[in-house]
Amino acid sequence: MLSIRHKVRFLTTAVLMVSSCGVSTQDQEPSIVHGPYLQQLTDSSVMVVWHTNVEATSWVEYGTRSDLESFPVQGSAAHTARNSRHGLIDAYTKLHQVVITGLEPGQEYRYRIFSKLMLDFKRYKVKYGETIASEVFSFTTLDNDKGSFSFAVLGDIHGNKTRLESMLSQFSWEHVDLVFFNGDLLDYYDDESQIMDGFLDVSVRHFAKEVPLILVRGNHETLGKSARKWIEHFPTSSGRFYYSFDHGPVHFIILDSGVEVADSHRLLWGLADSDRYRAEQAEWLRHDIASEAFADAAFTIVLFHIPIFGAGGAHGAIHAREMWNDILNDAGVDLVLNAHLHRFLHREPTGGENLYHAVVSGANTLARVDVSAESLSVAVTEADGKVVDRLSILAQRR
Repeated sequence: MLSIRHKVRFLTTAVLMVSSCGVSTQDQEPSIVHGPYLQQLTDSSVMVVWHTNVEATSWVEYGTRSDLESFPVQGSAAHTARNSRHGLIDAYTKLHQVVITGLEPGQEYRYRIFSKLMLDFKRYKVKYGETIASEVFSFTTLDNDKGSFSFAVLGDIHGNKTRLESMLSQFSWEHVDLVFFNGDLLDYYDDESQIMDGFLDVSVRHFAKEVPLILVRGNHETLGKSARKWIEHFPTSSGRFYYSFDHGPVHFIILDSGVEVADSHRLLWGLADSDRYRAEQAEWLRHDIASEAFADAAFTIVLFHIPIFGAGGAHGAIHAREMWNDILNDAGVDLVLNAHLHRFLHREPTGGENLYHAVVSGANTLARVDVSAESLSVAVTEADGKVVDRLSILAQRR
């Protein structure tokens, strides 16, 4: 297992049982079966997500300490966070999402997750079981004043966890603050076990406990009977699959290119509305590039799954180009990152078409971007670590 923060020392090597009262109704031993993984990291907050194999109510204990020693016992951390909605604390669920707020920018925090089993949940009587807990992990909040950092981008995994394992094992994690999965993580989404087995468990082992996993929706995430529940596992701060955020000198814009074919295509059975959706994003994009955050950033990087150049006659690519390309050109964005093609492609700025660099990586390639106040340095490598392309983009005056 790769350690992102090498100073972190874990309390145990397995799930710790810290108290017991009653016998579980489950045949299997109660445990944290997936996660934790980080979502919605900002300069002042983060969401921690995990799954248990039995119903529970949960919380996170967290705090700051330069030595990063493990919390010795439950309740010894400086702070506790629970999630509540509409005046009720989340309870009797296997999916746990706890938001920690009031954090400081660029600060490293330690955290530990707890789930208290709920053996019976009646109107006026709740029977609790034991409390299970994780090891201690850490994360660092985003910071608009940070001078340099790195991030990774890969896509088109299609549930091939063996290939993903190989790529993540060979990747250099030094200074990496963010990881983007640029769509098509699965072939389709029917059941949450596909998420866990296909890419999430591998990601948690390598980085997602301590570095946020940012998912950009691909066209394959629109397929399957559970496609409309995708955001439940990977919630965004906006509640949509398109949004923006800032870290260091970069303004990141995430867009959703929708389905690949026309909404009327027979294989979509009248259930797609991507043309209207892409037009909706165009209107939002115009507002975002008029924001103070956009104006203050040295660089703007845009991510969406289907490239608007190089995808042939695919309707989704053509319509996204009609909706977005003039806006991206007029805004002077620096870099667009895509996937979908299952091959590497670097389209340099071309007068009259794209005025930005467009890089396609995915399937068998992974992009690492090193950011400083003066430049973006992009290196694209194959699954075996071979470098297939490098480029450098200098900061431009707006």
